[in-house]
Amino acid sequence: MKIITYRTLGILSAMAFGTIGRLPFVQLDTDTEVQLLRRVRAEEAQRDRFAFRPAERVAGQSRGSTGLERDASPSTMTFAEGDPHAVLKKKVDLLEKGYTYLQEKPDYTAMLTKQEVVQGQLLDEQRILLKCRHKPFSVYLNWHQGDVGREVIYVEGKHNGRMIAHDGGWKSRIPAFFLEPDCALAMSGARYPITSAGLLGLVETMLKAHQEDLTKLTVKSCSHLEDGELEGRPCHVFQTTYKSREISPTYRKSITFIDKEWNVPCLSKHYEWPAKEGADEAKIDEVTLIELYHFSEIRFDQSLSDSDFDSTNPEYRFR
Repeated sequence: MKIITYRTLGILSAMAFGTIGRLPFVQLDTDTEVQLLRRVRAEEAQRDRFAFRPAERVAGQSRGSTGLERDASPSTMTFAEGDPHAVLKKKVDLLEKGYTYLQEKPDYTAMLTKQEVVQGQLLDEQRILLKCRHKPFSVYLNWHQGDVGREVIYVEGKHNGRMIAHDGGWKSRIPAFFLEPDCALAMSGARYPITSAGLLGLVETMLKAHQEDLTKLTVKSCSHLEDGELEGRPCHVFQTTYKSREISPTYRKSITFIDKEWNVPCLSKHYEWPAKEGADEAKIDEVTLIELYHFSEIRFDQSLSDSDFDSTNPEYRFR
């Protein structure tokens, strides 16, 4: 297997990786409002409140031991009955249990469906086979929808903190190469780096955001449906809306399905603000989706080994 680094990739990397993270854009409504919204979002992308960047973690510290660095534990907060933050606190309590549950699980596999706004554009939906091991934090990704055949591996503590990747399609003939997880090319088609991939990363991100919500009282409404269902599994369903763009600059609304057995968010959808007031309520969610993460076919305790996160695995297509 030939491997080349990002520094020596040159023109080859532009050919191979120009689309490794960037799938063809969804053709959006050409309405001026939508286009303006996307330009505004591009400018705000760098200050995304939900971001959980590698810089926030201590070098050499493994996932699951990072802590969430909360100023005050949500479990100690109390709210009056009828206050939407009281309902949000129930969601936080469940996520805390899910965080503990995931820390106790050594590994899992899942199918991840995701769709995100990146650099002001809503990318096409992607469907990705995910293998995840928590210690040392290791991720294997294989695209089943989007750039079919693309593979990425990241193992904490290996390759000087870099991930190894190759593209799908005809570009899979180009040798695999290393990239920093948060470099421009690696982030060209994703809102978050691979170091925050998976269920635990999603839970960490949500808890961090909701700590701020509970502290600053940002929520306008929060509803809880206890008899929801996702893929035949009973779920709690929470729908949260925020008070204003000034209080929550990026996020207007979120919908989260939390598995009742695992207390893990298997589906979470987030929506941004419309470009101007008075937008059509019947269409607003359609044109303001900013993040969708759906974990399906989750299988815990799969006894994943080093070979599952090794680019020389004969079942993989790294060259």
